[in-house]
Amino acid sequence: MNESSPTGDSPNPLTGMEEARCNNLGTNFREKKRYIRAHERSLIQEPQSASASVTPSSAGDIEPSQSAPARDTVSPLNVRVDKEPTTHPAHVAVTSEAPSTFIAPQALHYTLENPVEAAELLAESQPNLAGEIDVPEVVAEPIGEHLAELEPPALSIEEAPESQYVGIQLGPMEYAIPLSMDPRVKDDYDITISSNNKNILKFLEDTSLLETGRSTASEYDTHVFKMRKMINRLNNITTHPDLNDQPAVPGANPAKEAAWAEYSSSKFQFLGYLIDVARNDDFHIIIVAKTDMAVKIVENYLIGKGFTHTQPAADTSGDTELSLSRGQLSFAVRVATDERISQPYKTPVAIIALDNSFDAENPAIRQIRSKFSPTDSLLPVIRLLVSNTLEHIERCLPQTSELTKLHLLVKCTQDLSDTAGELQDDALGAQENAVEVALYLRTEPSARVWPVAAVELIPVETPEGTPIVLEAAQIRSMTSSGQKRLLENEGDEDGNQSKKQRMTPFQDITHVSDSMKGQAQTLDEVNSHLSELSLVKAKNAMEFEVSQLQITLKNMQARLETTEKSFSKLQHRYETRLNNYHKLRQELDQVLEASQKSSDRLERQKIEIAKLKDDKAALTKDLEDARNTIKEGGGTDADLEKAREEVRRLTKENASLQRTVQQERSQTEYTRQQYQNASTAAAQTAMELRQLEEEIGELKLKATADLAKLKQLRLKSDEQTHLSRIEELEMKLSQRDEMLNRKEEELREMKKNRPSTRATSLQPRSPKWGASRPASPGPINVGGGSIRGSALRFPC
Repeated sequence: MNESSPTGDSPNPLTGMEEARCNNLGTNFREKKRYIRAHERSLIQEPQSASASVTPSSAGDIEPSQSAPARDTVSPLNVRVDKEPTTHPAHVAVTSEAPSTFIAPQALHYTLENPVEAAELLAESQPNLAGEIDVPEVVAEPIGEHLAELEPPALSIEEAPESQYVGIQLGPMEYAIPLSMDPRVKDDYDITISSNNKNILKFLEDTSLLETGRSTASEYDTHVFKMRKMINRLNNITTHPDLNDQPAVPGANPAKEAAWAEYSSSKFQFLGYLIDVARNDDFHIIIVAKTDMAVKIVENYLIGKGFTHTQPAADTSGDTELSLSRGQLSFAVRVATDERISQPYKTPVAIIALDNSFDAENPAIRQIRSKFSPTDSLLPVIRLLVSNTLEHIERCLPQTSELTKLHLLVKCTQDLSDTAGELQDDALGAQENAVEVALYLRTEPSARVWPVAAVELIPVETPEGTPIVLEAAQIRSMTSSGQKRLLENEGDEDGNQSKKQRMTPFQDITHVSDSMKGQAQTLDEVNSHLSELSLVKAKNAMEFEVSQLQITLKNMQARLETTEKSFSKLQHRYETRLNNYHKLRQELDQVLEASQKSSDRLERQKIEIAKLKDDKAALTKDLEDARNTIKEGGGTDADLEKAREEVRRLTKENASLQRTVQQERSQTEYTRQQYQNASTAAAQTAMELRQLEEEIGELKLKATADLAKLKQLRLKSDEQTHLSRIEELEMKLSQRDEMLNRKEEELREMKKNRPSTRATSLQPRSPKWGASRPASPGPINVGGGSIRGSALRFPC
């Protein structure tokens, strides 16, 4: 990506911008496709400008095609950042403020040939940063504070075309539904505009209507009358084609009329879907149309959908409304200009504005909306608008004079004629819109939220003549008072920082009297000081504008490079699809041609076969007649003919018998073949059986051998187990024998060390106390220290 500054010496950014301006066909798929179609139409009209190879043979041969010239006045609806659709809350009224500033796409084409024009367009498309260049502003601030004051608003130049996504101008509790347009109706719409091209050009060239801005008899001159007639015809086309043509005959079938209305008008198609969705709901909806003829068409349409009048036809009292019902669902139809307040058949839940003639300020409409609303808010109004048509543009016009509105309406209608009826990105179809409206009406009034996306606002450029004149007049009216305050407060700079003046020629003050000499000198100093400040401010403003232009150019260059890449991919896809389309179209033509030839050949063959059948029948009849004649004649010829007939009969019988024999032979051959196949299969089965028996015998021998081996293994295992058990027992026995020997040895040792029996006997006791041998072991002296006890280790 080339990030060089646009103000540098290298011309690469400007070259990229020039190429981007030539090759950029839009910002999304629909707009690019529209421009490609326009380019193809231009190639068809001017074949000499077409290239030699319209459809390249490979992806490498594809070159970016030149873009169709974009219109200067109106920006496409889809040049914006994709975001969630904005909806109008049920309790918030949409204010009718003036639309935000719109930047024309030409202002962003900054090239070497038109730098001044680009700067002027950008300066006109954004808020004035330093006032008029020829009217410098008088300030006494430092340069830093001045630059801070000159900062643009939050909506920058780059973001202005994309981030502004607002809905059309609607009143409180008013909603709009965008609808598409049928191709046949689109053709009538385009034909009407094309037939009035001359009148439109003459009307747009008459700039005096915009400059005067007054409502006089000149408004109703020839061109204005023709434009209003064209506008009325276009409005009728978008509503119902029969409003411009002859009405239906009285005896026409209402069901066919209703089907015709749904086929030719997307508004009646929406009504049909709404009737189907809400057929079981207790709704009463008021439909407001422009004229009595439109009311009659709506009435016939409802009758064709199975609705019946709630009041007899003879009841023409003004207190009751024209209403029709089918089950619980009912509709009321009234003219937009009718100011009578009639008694409704039931409490209405909504009002549907069929065209742009609906006036919310009508006293009758206002009373109905306020009286029958279930909440403190007004009764909801649903406007049916066909996208990018005259009735859509009319809701997007700014607040200005009637002639200016008419001028803008005609110009925008002509500019947007190619995109009339094309829905915005987030719009739904007629059936989906009907379902959403029915769900909205079923919801409780206090919890209702409008579900359909807001209709996008078409940016419209207002003429700059009248606002500039008004701005200049206001600045001149402020000049004298600002100058007086400046002279009175010469030393107070802080109080004059916010005063902005337009320097206009002052009254001649060079000749003063002697008494005013000091004041004249002071005035000269002030004038020189103001001139210096104005020059500094103009220079700073120009530098700021240049920096903003540089930033804008960098951002636009990056965006255009991204767009080029996206469009190159899109162009490859388009060329591939175009090639596939041509191939399929050629194959289809070939198949259709072959089918037609086959059909023709089949018809000829059928005709020839019919002729041959007729000839065969005639010849057969002649042959039979000749044979009968020969038979009846008698004689030799008769016998010969009888013999021949007998021969023919026998020949037929012989052929029949031969066929029978042949069949018998075939049957015998078939039986023999089947028998042979069965014998072969039986032999194969017997062989397989013998093989299986042999395999079974081998398996049995193997099983016997394996059984013997298993028996030997089991015996060996048992023998090993017994041997290990014997060894264990023998070991235990040896251990016990050893222990027994040790015990016996110990016992023998104990017996050897045992004292004799005499030594263990008791000595006789002396007959005296205190005799000799007092320590003899007697019953009394047993506890003595010299008593001999048992020498046994374990005495009893």
